Parts: sequence; C-alpha cells; structure tokens
Amino acid sequence: MTVCIVGNSHAGSLRLAYEALPDKANLQWDFFVAPNGYADAEGLRAIAYDAKRHAFLDFPYFSAAKGADLEIADYDCFVLVGAHHSAAHMVAMFPFDVSAGFRARAVQEICQKSRLFDFAQKIRAVSAVRILLVTKPAPTTIQRPGPQDIAAVQAVIETFWAKIRVEVLPQPAATMTAGGLTRADCFKSNANQHFTPEASAVAVDALRQVLALFGAWAGHAQVR
Repeated sequence: MTVCIVGNSHAGSLRLAYEALPDKANLQWDFFVAPNGYADAEGLRAIAYDAKRHAFLDFPYFSAAKGADLEIADYDCFVLVGAHHSAAHMVAMFPFDVSAGFRARAVQEICQKSRLFDFAQKIRAVSAVRILLVTKPAPTTIQRPGPQDIAAVQAVIETFWAKIRVEVLPQPAATMTAGGLTRADCFKSNANQHFTPEASAVAVDALRQVLALFGAWAGHAQVR
C-alpha cells in the first residue's frame, strides 16, 4: 500500500519514529512535512497543489525518491496529520454553560472553514482513495469540560469529516489518560507539546495497524 503522509511538525514527529523502524524498507510511506502545515502562507506554499495537474509540487522537506511532482492518483491512502484541533482543544474553546447544540454547530463551522477542509476536498475531487485524519494530540490539562464533553465533540468532528469520506483516527489509548487527555510523560515538555520519541513510536505503530486493515480493501479506485 502506497501512503502519502502530509502535515506539520506533528507529522515530523511521526516521520522521526518511522525513520527509526527496522523494517521501514517494507513500507511505502512518503512524508511531506512543512513546519506550519496548512496553517499559514508558508505552510501552504510548502504543501503546494496544482489543480490542473492534480499534483503536489515543491515540497521543501521532500523525503521520497519519486521526484518533486507527485500525482494524487499515485497513492492508495492519504494521512493528514496535526493541522486539526483535538476534541479536547475544541471543547476548551467554549464557555462552560454553552448549549450542546450551539457547540456542535460551532465545531462544524470551524472544521468547514479550515484550510485543511479545502485541502482534503482537493484530494477527494480527483481520487476515491482513503483519507485519514490525525489531529494534534490532546492537551494534558483543560479547566472545565469532562470526558463526556470531549466524547460528544469527537462525535461531531467524526460526523462532519465523514461527509467527504475522511476518517478521523483516535489518538492512541496508550498516550492518553482515562479523562481523554494526553499523558504528561508523552509530551517533550509543557512548553513543547509534541510527542516524545516513545509516544511517536506508539502513534506510528497504531497507524500501521490501521493501514494493515486497509491493505486488503479493494475499493481504491483511482481517477487520473
């Protein structure tokens, strides 16, 4: 299975764990990592897309050996990493007494107005392959909401992305607390909330398990 992993510095953490795999030669994974991902002009230039050619262009952190221009249809699966808030982050954006209905509508609007949504639509417009979404890790602490609030927002996020057949992957349980937050020992520090090498290895293993389940999937029609 050929896999294209695109994202920001959180994708970079996964790439480091991937590079440490003893059997990485058996995996057909290409990483395209830009420091700011989809979030600003610098990141968007790094993750450039040519709509006429249906190709990604000019990745400065290019790690594959296929050349600078890659057609979307060359891949069996895309994994978009790190440019989406976790459910816990989104819950913390709203006042404690906001209604569930208002919060759900607001979360949907945040998702729809994101550059990530536009990026995913561009892939979906020319390809029917699997698209997976990996959010940034949940924070280690939040002031008000509890696990039920996080679960409710997670359901809203998953339902929204399912409309364009994007599957939201859960954060690996081994990196989380029972309350739905990231274990403090899984981040490099309080100021640097990126996975440690050990937590990144857990995340890569979880991704491998998901992709292994997809390997036998026959419905990866490609449109050139």
